[in-house]
Amino acid sequence: MELVSVYPANDSLGEGPVWNSDEQALYWLDILNFRLQRWQPDTNDYQAWTLPCEIGSYAFCETAGKVLVALKTGFHFLELKTGELAAITDPEEGMTDNRFNDGKCDRVGRFWAGTMGSGDAPTGALYRLDADLTCSTQRRNVGISNGLGWSPDSKVMYYTDSPLNKILAFDYDVETGSLSNERVFADIHKGVPDGLTVDSEGNVWSAAWNGWRVHKFSPDGTLVDEIELPTACPTSCTFGGPDLDELFITTARVILTEDELEQQPQAGYVFKVKTDVKGLLEPKFTM
Repeated sequence: MELVSVYPANDSLGEGPVWNSDEQALYWLDILNFRLQRWQPDTNDYQAWTLPCEIGSYAFCETAGKVLVALKTGFHFLELKTGELAAITDPEEGMTDNRFNDGKCDRVGRFWAGTMGSGDAPTGALYRLDADLTCSTQRRNVGISNGLGWSPDSKVMYYTDSPLNKILAFDYDVETGSLSNERVFADIHKGVPDGLTVDSEGNVWSAAWNGWRVHKFSPDGTLVDEIELPTACPTSCTFGGPDLDELFITTARVILTEDELEQQPQAGYVFKVKTDVKGLLEPKFTM
């Protein structure tokens, strides 16, 4: 698999890539610069929306032009045409040291997103936002809520609390959105597990923060491949392209020293790898 740099974003903390098949465009974040970004490979067109605070994750809505965003100040709807925000709820109102991090929709359109604190204490949580905009807490005492995904049949949910250095798996009841049978899917020994995606064959691709690579795990948790990067901090990945066989990888610069940045000039760029497997489109938020 040949790795190529596709967009020189120079993100402080690039994150959350999502392929929009309607537009044939890649969306992703720069969390620390409050940006939602869009890049169209065919035309090289780039657009960015600057939010009022950190944006940890997002999901497209079934209504065209509307995006559900998880900001430091809670869940909001964002109108892409106008940039207007409409608040939904803030489950951590008053917890000023916390912010939202990774989030995704399950295959029936519920949005799962979690938080992280600014220190070492596990002050974060994992939340589920349902179609009626009811928000429920699904997990507490989280260090850094990260890396979410579902098996192609929706029977397994994957979840990462990064400081544990493990990817967890749960039995998932898609009818109710409930979790059971928590277990360790994979232990990470190179870097720290960050964002992940699941392909159409059920393989799990997980970015290794400060690990210089993306891990590929088979559905039984066996490490079957690695993609090495020219920069230390890949953050997340998603499948895209016309045939959904291109893995896009976001990266970060934030923890690198000036000397390290000189040695890693592509830190913060977006990369792409052509694979021999197809991905799955990220579901939209259903209301």
